[in-house]
Amino acid sequence: MPALAEKGKIISMAYCDKCGAYIPDNQDVCLACGYDAAATAAAVQQEENERQLADERRRKKLEDERRWAEAEYANRKKQQEKEAKWQEAEDMRRRREQEAKQRWEDIRAQREAAEHSETGEKIKEAVGKVGEGVKEAFGEIKNAAQDPQTGEKIKDAVNKFGESIEHGGNGAVRKILGALSYFEMLFLIPMIFCKDDEFAQFHAKQGLRLFIFNAVTSFATAIFPPAGLLKIVSILCIIKGLGNVISDKTEPLPFIGNFKF
Repeated sequence: MPALAEKGKIISMAYCDKCGAYIPDNQDVCLACGYDAAATAAAVQQEENERQLADERRRKKLEDERRWAEAEYANRKKQQEKEAKWQEAEDMRRRREQEAKQRWEDIRAQREAAEHSETGEKIKEAVGKVGEGVKEAFGEIKNAAQDPQTGEKIKDAVNKFGESIEHGGNGAVRKILGALSYFEMLFLIPMIFCKDDEFAQFHAKQGLRLFIFNAVTSFATAIFPPAGLLKIVSILCIIKGLGNVISDKTEPLPFIGNFKF
């Protein structure tokens, strides 16, 4: 504001910043345009204060968000590490469980293989003994048959047995001898003394197979009792064999009739 000297005094003169008009003393508002410099300055200062306050709030909000994001990232990282450790422990547990299961399967397989091998050796030994017994029996009967007196006695007994059957004839004798083939070692009679009769020879060989099967079954049952169920097969074979004899058929026994030795 310009200052004027009047009678030794300094008089301050104010002018409007907006229109340049004179503003009397003790007046803040321009009488010409109504501009209030003090109110305008106060409004500007208020706006500046509000702007600074808004900036401070925005900075504080950004800082809070940054801290929250960092804390959330740290929590997620810890959670991921925890889950990774749990998954690693779970994988290790499953691997150990699988390895233990595999070891148990290997041990059981080895035991079963050893048991089967031992059982197979015992059955093989039993079959060998049965074969040796049959071979020995064949030898004894063959030697007896070569003896003139014993052979003649057996032949006479067979002939008399056939003649004793009323209305029997050779057909009835063949059937009776064929039927005897399915009872223990009686198959040796038609096998030795009816070498020229195909019917008797067929049933004698079937009886031999049944005899070997029964011997092996008996031995297996002594080692493994459930094998006794194989006796059902033996009963079926006897019924089938006797039926074939009665029907004058030469059909092999079920399951064992085609076994070659």
